Amino acid sequence: MFSKKDFLASLRLMALAGFFALGALQSQSLGAWTAITIPGRTQITNVAVADSILFASADTGVFRSTNNGTTWQKVTGLNSFYELKGNNVNLFALAYGQPYVFYVSVDHGISWNKLNTTDSLLYGSAIEFSVQNNTTLFISNYRSYLSENNNQSCEILNTVELVANPMFKCGHIMGNILFISGQGGIVSSHDLGHSWSDANYGIDNTAHINKITSINKYLYCGLSFPDRQTGIYCSIDSGNSWKSMGLRQYVNDISFSKTTVFVGAGNSIDSGGIFASPLDSSNWTDISTSPRRTAISLACDTGYLYAITEPWDAYNGNTHDSLFRRPLSEVNSLLKMAVTGPQSMASNNFVVEHFPSQHALGITFSPGRTEKASLRVYSATGKTITTLFDGMTQSGGNDFFWDYRNVPSGIYCIGLNSESGKAVKKVQVMR
Repeated sequence: MFSKKDFLASLRLMALAGFFALGALQSQSLGAWTAITIPGRTQITNVAVADSILFASADTGVFRSTNNGTTWQKVTGLNSFYELKGNNVNLFALAYGQPYVFYVSVDHGISWNKLNTTDSLLYGSAIEFSVQNNTTLFISNYRSYLSENNNQSCEILNTVELVANPMFKCGHIMGNILFISGQGGIVSSHDLGHSWSDANYGIDNTAHINKITSINKYLYCGLSFPDRQTGIYCSIDSGNSWKSMGLRQYVNDISFSKTTVFVGAGNSIDSGGIFASPLDSSNWTDISTSPRRTAISLACDTGYLYAITEPWDAYNGNTHDSLFRRPLSEVNSLLKMAVTGPQSMASNNFVVEHFPSQHALGITFSPGRTEKASLRVYSATGKTITTLFDGMTQSGGNDFFWDYRNVPSGIYCIGLNSESGKAVKKVQVMR
């Protein structure tokens, strides 16, 4: 075993240990976000990506960006949006106001006009919508509507009597299946709203569900009732059954990349944050901004994750919301570094010590048996710096050195992957 005398004397290297079991929350870097500003705005309330364009709703209007938020163009005809989505033809927006109004854009969001629909009941009542091709599902507090002709007209769906408390919050179209959820659980329809059935298996049917969305075969819903159930659930059988994904947070928004689900969480009581996990996995990585803030709106394109955040006490009117972005490549690297092993490692079996006079780290791994293992050093973005070991260990202590004289100052992770489990120790090299 290495001596600890040099380790205790040095203030130039900080070691933080992380040992996690399957399904646990991984702690990672919180500071790799870039703040995005919009000239002349004081508060940003929602963010969306549609038609590969970034949109933001601010107190001074709606803005669009085609270069990841570097520059912005103010749109015409639309002063705010609560939801903004597109199909393969047009963009649609649900605008704030009394009443709520739907808008359409036929020029990639540059200009907007009120949506012409024959159903006057829709105006002022809808609170969310889901669009897929020419079909749109509108959700109001006590009614739902369906349009099958690119929103030129819509019909009222009879769903009020399906649940004990028909206070709807959200809806979603997944393939040819409609989903509606709220304070009475989830119902689904396989025939465009003509008949409905409960889709709550695995979820408390009194749960408050304020978000339901999907990517490919993965259907996710977010719960937001702190006195009962909070967290996120996933279904891979079209809503027939659900399983908890282990994130006990008040869910505000859900977004996806091709391989990852992102959750924006928090409320006036819980500071929440931003969390990421591989699809259909309960291995969550904390990728929150620093300082930690409630995430109220998320959006994702092929290169970046975007988040609107607010401090947990923003409901008291003390601060304004902020817009950030983070490269997906960096997030994916953090997810690869996250511990996903079958069991956690005991701290006395994996020890990292500092030898400042030699500009090196000493690492000891004591598995108690002969087994296959690898030991690598990663940068803060997940890039492999060096492989210290990859092979069969001894049953007793296995000692390794990392000479860090040729690496710049910064955060590094010592990652151990063995048959006994996985573990990460985060270290900071300072010069």
